[in-house]
Amino acid sequence: MSSRLHSKRLLKRIVYSKPFVIFLVIVTAFSLKAAWGAYQKMSESGERVAIAQAEKQELQEEREVISENLERLQTRRGIEEELRKKYSLTKEGEEMVVIVDSQPEQVAEETKEKSVFGQIWGAVVNFFD
Repeated sequence: MSSRLHSKRLLKRIVYSKPFVIFLVIVTAFSLKAAWGAYQKMSESGERVAIAQAEKQELQEEREVISENLERLQTRRGIEEELRKKYSLTKEGEEMVVIVDSQPEQVAEETKEKSVFGQIWGAVVNFFD
């Protein structure tokens, strides 16, 4: 029994020694560093998966739009609509009506050359506004 007691004391002395404690601290530090690196990689890959899924969704929606346009352009009516829209084409016998906003006329009136007296009067009126 004495040898057993002696071996326990020896083991206790080794485990509680400064070099062994320092060794355990170093091993724990390396383990924590490795675990932190794995956590960061997992977090980053989760973000990348979310970004990739969003891009996939956008591409699928874009593909649907392109497919619809392709189906429309495979018909005679679809081709005609696209040509009319892009190039303002008309069939023989048809007339095209162009509707113009009235704003360019207002701009033209405002930019007319004013006489010297008109410019002075405009400055006086704007001063009191």
